[in-house]
Amino acid sequence: MPSQRKRIGCLGQLFALALLAGVGFIALRGFTSPWIFTVGGRFRVLPFWEGVGEIEGPGGKYRIFVFFQPENGGSRVLPSTSVRGSGWVCAPTGHTYPVLVGGGAHEAVWRSMDNKPFGLYIYQRHAASSVHLPPKLDFAGRWVGPNLVMEDEGTTTSAFLVDGSLNPRPGTPGPTRAVTFVETRWWFGNPCHAQSGF
Repeated sequence: MPSQRKRIGCLGQLFALALLAGVGFIALRGFTSPWIFTVGGRFRVLPFWEGVGEIEGPGGKYRIFVFFQPENGGSRVLPSTSVRGSGWVCAPTGHTYPVLVGGGAHEAVWRSMDNKPFGLYIYQRHAASSVHLPPKLDFAGRWVGPNLVMEDEGTTTSAFLVDGSLNPRPGTPGPTRAVTFVETRWWFGNPCHAQSGF
């Protein structure tokens, strides 16, 4: 019995420590990047944003899921606000690409991101190195109310071939295409498999 109580006590301490660390992390984000808790006009308890955008590209429509949170650092010369995260690109061919997400605003934003210019870049990273692999997509736009309204700077056309397959050697960016990222929840797993037509 004493050993069992000791185990329960240790587990309780570990749980309390994890809870304290989580609360501390959220409090730190609230102090350094309070905009993440209200971006899009909706209050959230956890300091991250996740959404999905649909864009017309070679071979059909692509769904792009993004998840990001504020990142400490950024440029030491020019003020900026950085984010990092992950996501998925769902191609019309049925292929899905796990990607990393980065970007942010080219100014120091503290309280409100509404109507601020915002950029995102998306790429696959080699599992054993920091090499960026296709698809490489760039988006530029701004927060408009609850949505992130952007354009792809022609990168969707260069990232994929006319049949929707991945272009192993992306060339010059093509026509710019519009995409609006809308907040949604897809925390775990591959969200592409849950979408009709994918």
